[in-house]
Amino acid sequence: MSPQRAGVRLLLALALALGTLAGLPLAAGAATPYVEAAQGRVYLPWVYNGEVLPGNFGPFYSTVTVQNLEPLPIEIRLIRPDGRRLGSGIALGPRGARTFTASELQALGLFEGGTTGNGLIIEGHFVDESQDILGQLGLCGTDFDGSDCLYPAIAAVEKHARPAAIGMDARTGPAQESVSGQTAVREETLAQAADGTRWVIPVIQTNNEWRTVIRVVNVSRRDDLSVTLTLRRNQGLTAGQPVYTLSQTLNRGQSWTLDLSSVAPPEWVGSAWIDASAAVVAVAERYKPSWKMALTTEAAPRDGAPTILYGPLIFREYNGWNTGVNLVNLDPVNANPVTLAYYAADGSIQSVPPEVSQITLEPGASAFIYRPDISAVPSLDRSRVNAVVISGSRPLAVAIDEVKYRAGPGQGQAMSYLAQGRPQQVSKEVYDRSTTEARTFGHVSGRYWYTQTLALPLFQVGDASGLGDVSGINLFNPGGQAQRAYVQFLRASGAPEAPTASGSAEAPAALSVLVPAGGHAIVYPYDAAWSGVPRDFTGTVLVGVDDEGGGSGGFLVGISNNVNYAVNGDGSAVYALASSVHGPLTLSGVTLELTPASASNAVNFDHTVTAELRAGTSPLRGRNILFRVTRGNTLVESDTVITGTNGQATFAYTNDQAGTDTITACWDVDGSGTCDPGEPSATASKTWYSATLTLDDLGPQVTVGAQTGYFVPEQALAGAASWPVDPVTCDLTPNQANVRVLLRFTSTGGATAHWGSSASAQSGVVAGQTNSQGVFTAKLTLDDGADGNTFVVGCYLDKGTLGSFDSADQLLASQTVFVGTLDFAVTDASGAAVAGDTTADGLATVAATFGTSNVQGVRVALRIEGDGNSNDDWSFSGTADDNEEHGQTTGAGTFTRSLYWRADPGSSGLDTIPDAFQGGWDPDGDGTIEVQAAGSPIDAPGGIS
Repeated sequence: MSPQRAGVRLLLALALALGTLAGLPLAAGAATPYVEAAQGRVYLPWVYNGEVLPGNFGPFYSTVTVQNLEPLPIEIRLIRPDGRRLGSGIALGPRGARTFTASELQALGLFEGGTTGNGLIIEGHFVDESQDILGQLGLCGTDFDGSDCLYPAIAAVEKHARPAAIGMDARTGPAQESVSGQTAVREETLAQAADGTRWVIPVIQTNNEWRTVIRVVNVSRRDDLSVTLTLRRNQGLTAGQPVYTLSQTLNRGQSWTLDLSSVAPPEWVGSAWIDASAAVVAVAERYKPSWKMALTTEAAPRDGAPTILYGPLIFREYNGWNTGVNLVNLDPVNANPVTLAYYAADGSIQSVPPEVSQITLEPGASAFIYRPDISAVPSLDRSRVNAVVISGSRPLAVAIDEVKYRAGPGQGQAMSYLAQGRPQQVSKEVYDRSTTEARTFGHVSGRYWYTQTLALPLFQVGDASGLGDVSGINLFNPGGQAQRAYVQFLRASGAPEAPTASGSAEAPAALSVLVPAGGHAIVYPYDAAWSGVPRDFTGTVLVGVDDEGGGSGGFLVGISNNVNYAVNGDGSAVYALASSVHGPLTLSGVTLELTPASASNAVNFDHTVTAELRAGTSPLRGRNILFRVTRGNTLVESDTVITGTNGQATFAYTNDQAGTDTITACWDVDGSGTCDPGEPSATASKTWYSATLTLDDLGPQVTVGAQTGYFVPEQALAGAASWPVDPVTCDLTPNQANVRVLLRFTSTGGATAHWGSSASAQSGVVAGQTNSQGVFTAKLTLDDGADGNTFVVGCYLDKGTLGSFDSADQLLASQTVFVGTLDFAVTDASGAAVAGDTTADGLATVAATFGTSNVQGVRVALRIEGDGNSNDDWSFSGTADDNEEHGQTTGAGTFTRSLYWRADPGSSGLDTIPDAFQGGWDPDGDGTIEVQAAGSPIDAPGGIS
């Protein structure tokens, strides 16, 4: 088994830097992880590109691996310490990773002017799609529009080796002689270090042939930054001075490299305290050329540092590995008694000699404890793999060195990690795949969602024999409650890898491990439980953390050793597992209701629908509701409306085409402009009527000036006469049955009418429902009216107070009935009336008027009444017997026909025939005069000659 290790910085909550909130979990649902850069910006103090360290140790080359810890797509941006971006944003899929080689970073511009190293800043940003999803789910921002969901949780590690460069797969081999690495420093750690101004490197040394190079990099984007390095010797040592103080001024993006041997003499061991006027990051590279060893020790923050730290991995002569614990008392005034408690995998505390479990640190002092306290020969007994809880009465910083001194290739190994504090926490939730898909409405598919994770950006498996780069993970549970760790192996694409994949979906429950209180668990790819990981695999690991058996407040810390015994020297590096928090999926029982579910309107009138979005009984404010109106496969209209505090969004539209629309409303969770599967949705129907109103017994439509409508002569309404209009028909197209409608008339000039058996009135309403053909009919009787009066008849959708007319009722169609006059006259054609003559002897005319306007299109008829013989004396034809003519008035308002004299057989003169000529109104066009025009009937006075 390769040893498990972790190089961690203190991944404490941003709030913990204030001190008073230390140890308290964030409230469930807190949006902090997605708003602040605390987990979304990381710093690597030094990336190598062919640098040779003092003593001709090199050249070193780096790879940098960045991991997306979110189940949503993000973009990462690479930035130089001086603030300049390198290239454009780089996409990372859900839980995907990307490795950059030194040559690729050189091509992007990280190293300029022949430089062989530089710092690197990496930022994660949610892409628009992810911002929309998180905003809509209420996981960030106050307006839920996603615009401030900028910073996802990311993690990064740097692996470096000499003398040959490392490839894109970050794998090493016989071409390399020394390997080391570090975990990137997060923004939250800079905040804890008084915004990056107060750091400590727990161990630096010149003893036993070790050399140390300290790097301090200005990441503040300010010039004239002052930096002070205070080097403090370990207590109990005598070599050199107890304190060395050095100062340097750095401009924007500049770095300070200090070779410790240029300041301190051999056999000097101590710590480096860093004070700066603005943000810096720092790291120490320790190396031992005679053993080809290299190890990297990161700076720890001094402000807000905890009094209790956790070391997930301590070796005691395990396969030749032993451990040194380097402790620093961060209180420069008071002594700090420290206790080290060691725990076995099952959580039992170990009995150890006092020299490795107790020490008192003088004010501001450092010291180390070396832990090969077993006299037996090295073995593979895992009881020799422990975890440690380091407790002081004053704030501490601790670096834990793992070393292996055995002769021969691959036997001299060294690596170093920072002991960890309690991580930032939220109430832990684990949502399985189906729950995640349901609560994200399908936009996170095939994934588990955890509110607490540990992440490892670089996890590697060797070949079948166990050689090559091999990673192991040690998870330590320092608390009093068992923790469940859901372990997921992932490819660089973010796709799950065996044995933690089931098809294309996650199945972490199949590979979970219970870590007992005080215990630790080892994830090692050559152990039976984890052996399904492919050989020669390079990818990432994500660990979801949950409290076992209820309760809350527990946590895990972890490190990962990465060891390759095929390297021609020291092939080991160690990385911390980055602890991250993610928003809880609090939304469940989400419903979307659309009202009204169905409705009817006249064309060209507005129709309004209301969508109400709720989670259980709670309205969801600020969510995007997409409304789409379709007819068949045709999109009529679309719009997005944001819900108000009542969870409601209203949408209004109109249509000028009769027919039925489907209105679909959905919560557009991802802002895609489409209603995707799984998104809460509802539908409603909307029928638009293009209504027609006919007054069948009034005949054809007529024109009066610019108006159109129907005509009734005042003669039909004179005296006690009335005129029934039966039927008055309201016809809804398309046919819509059982629609409540009103028929209403109003009149001008004192004209009166009534519906059915109602009394005469100047206005009136009849209500009812359409039949199966969409038709509603009623009888209207026109009672009285004079020339120039009108009746306006309308069909309305009965939307207001049922059965009576009010302003809410919508007009579907209307027609106007004009009351006018008909006049009849017979005139001489000026020719002599001769029997059989085909020249017109006279003219019969009906004239229609409305006030002073002539009326076109009125149906009228002319008739000649005979004397009882077989042939009439008069005809409308000179060559045939034609006693009836009917038609419509012309644009002049008249209908005129010629009259011809045709004597009876044996007749020798003109007849005088009573009521011989008639003219009047023929509304149904059948040739029958229903109402005589003024002047009809008349006698033929012999005036036609």
